[in-house]
Amino acid sequence: MCVGWPLRRTPVQASLGASSANDCTGGYSFLFSSQYAAANGLGPGSTVYAQYWSRDPSGSNPGNRNLSNAIAFTWAP
Repeated sequence: MCVGWPLRRTPVQASLGASSANDCTGGYSFLFSSQYAAANGLGPGSTVYAQYWSRDPSGSNPGNRNLSNAIAFTWAP
């Protein structure tokens, strides 16, 4: 994982990809709003590091875990 502690988890999401084929058509999203930022103690100038961590029951990798590319951004209202 590229993101360190403290971790914040999103609510459980389904990627909504095709369940009958290994075609990676699904995706994830999260609305990072000003209300979310304030509720998590983030203010102007805070740097946020984010990455999706998911499980794929039909995956072939160890533990069926997946990690997205990571992103970093500085919060500015």
